[in-house]
Amino acid sequence: MDFKKPKRKVERVFIHCTAYPHQDLFGQTLIDVINRWHVARRFREIGYHYVIDMYGDLLEGRSLESNPAAQRGHNSRSIALCLDGLYFKQFNKKQFNALRKLANQIDEAYDNEITYHGHCEVSKKECPVFDYPAVLGLDRWGRRVNSFRPSVEKPLDTNIQIANRTLMITSKGQDVIRLQTFLNISKDGVFGIETHNAVAHFQKQHDLVADGIVGPITWKELLGHRI
Repeated sequence: MDFKKPKRKVERVFIHCTAYPHQDLFGQTLIDVINRWHVARRFREIGYHYVIDMYGDLLEGRSLESNPAAQRGHNSRSIALCLDGLYFKQFNKKQFNALRKLANQIDEAYDNEITYHGHCEVSKKECPVFDYPAVLGLDRWGRRVNSFRPSVEKPLDTNIQIANRTLMITSKGQDVIRLQTFLNISKDGVFGIETHNAVAHFQKQHDLVADGIVGPITWKELLGHRI
């Protein structure tokens, strides 16, 4: 599928994840299910322009000629695309390659004037939960930096992160110990129920979505209140 530039003005691309944990849906079935979710929320139809399923297939949703219904207050002059998955380790190289391939086509159509953003930049949701700046090679303003742009053919090294890793139940490692240090709880390096509850409590105290997941917004808040 090739990207075709719409007639309406576009300045930004927003990236989302479905937050659907099972990844048992793909192709048109996935589109139909998301459409039902969004219609149930009183959207007229699916809010995303594109969805990338677990196999890396780029699926069409809402017409590019219409504004998305995906990031409240920021739908005008934007394109919304979504990768299927909820947990950090669910997202795969096929999906990231498809995302980069689409971004390359968008860049070519708009002479590299488009900026890319996560839903988390304009909401209190930890969405998407993968490191989209690393995947797309973004600078701090959301522009794709040519000298650091990953090749579509080169597999993504998901161990290289330019931001703090998203942490949740079952996460392990030094970054979990760091998190537990910030929260002043037992430091065993395992993200269990105690850590989840402490994160949710911290999020509630700071007017964040209290889902117990430590993504970009929660990391930013934690780093601003480090002990």
